[in-house]
Amino acid sequence: MTLSPWTNEVGYHLKYDFRADTMDVWSNAIRGDPPLITSEYTGSGAVLVGKSLKQEPAHGDHVTPLSYSRSNYLVTSDEPFTYHDKEVWDDDGSTRYESYRTAYLSRIHGGFYYDATDGLDNDHAIGEADTKALNDIAANKLNGGEDIGQRRQTVNQFVGAAERGAKFLLALKNLRLAELARLAGLSPSDLVKNRGRTQADLWLEYSYGWRPLAQDVYGLSELANEVLAKPLFVKGRGSATIKAVQNWENGEDHVNTDASTSVRTKLYASIENEGIRALNQAGLVNPLSIAWELVPWSFAIDWFVPVGATLDAITATCGLSFVNGYRSLHENSTARITRDVGRRSWRTECTAGGLYEEKAFHFYRQALADFPRPAFYGRDNPYSTSRALNALALVRQLLK
Repeated sequence: MTLSPWTNEVGYHLKYDFRADTMDVWSNAIRGDPPLITSEYTGSGAVLVGKSLKQEPAHGDHVTPLSYSRSNYLVTSDEPFTYHDKEVWDDDGSTRYESYRTAYLSRIHGGFYYDATDGLDNDHAIGEADTKALNDIAANKLNGGEDIGQRRQTVNQFVGAAERGAKFLLALKNLRLAELARLAGLSPSDLVKNRGRTQADLWLEYSYGWRPLAQDVYGLSELANEVLAKPLFVKGRGSATIKAVQNWENGEDHVNTDASTSVRTKLYASIENEGIRALNQAGLVNPLSIAWELVPWSFAIDWFVPVGATLDAITATCGLSFVNGYRSLHENSTARITRDVGRRSWRTECTAGGLYEEKAFHFYRQALADFPRPAFYGRDNPYSTSRALNALALVRQLLK
């Protein structure tokens, strides 16, 4: 959170501060009389300086994502503007009347009147993040090297034990005593010289070695079936950021807003059909994507609107089964208001424009129930240096 919250209480809360506009007057309406000096409040009241909306946190299983939202608004600056009024005597130019008036912009516009996020196209950023996450999950390799290592280790143990057991049974069936002796760790000479002891050793080997081995083979086969039955998971990530800056005039005041939204999409899936997934990764499942690649100058269009990426994402979930996922949005915005300085009339001048500034932060996390749909989106900066160089290189190749 880029804006520190003024309260962490759950629910909807408002914060107010007192503001008072002032006026200081120096008046000498009758020449020669003592001047009249007065100070007064021309207006006052409570203004909204903070808003907080916090959802009750949910405590889940730390695996499944849950929806959540948090918003925080805060006035970070509220300096009054100043008007200076002055009148002089015509004959000698001495001061006849002078006043200084101060007023707060917060009392004129009201707290959080302007929504800086109005200029943001969040749907655009969501479409980009979702599409990138879909393409990422389609291209990603298996997630969880530990699970894959466990599968390999379990299968190797089972194969080794089964192979030793099979050799023992074949040697016993065909009465190949020399091989039995070797499997028991005895040399052929021991088998001839000490036949009685060798037979006893073989019995001990069977009782304490090969019979437990048979039990190990059975146990490892059950474990291998259990491990291999576990689904293999893949994950995909996508992100996007958009910004918006707006400026306009509202009477005597200049309004500036600056806002940005960052979207992150994360998906988890299990492999349901590895064959179909492999075909999709090879580009053999999606005819639209193949057709787009054959369109002349399609790569140039992709610089501005990544049509190819969106078409690829249509079949990104082939061979996959949705497990869970989420989409999060981080919105940050600032609104500033200042009054234009300068002369208003022959007797009035705005000498200080004041400054009103408010900041807002919004966080939304949405738990997804299924794979999101891909969407077309435009690139924020299709004229970046790397893309420009690539474009020149490709055009040069085509024109050779």
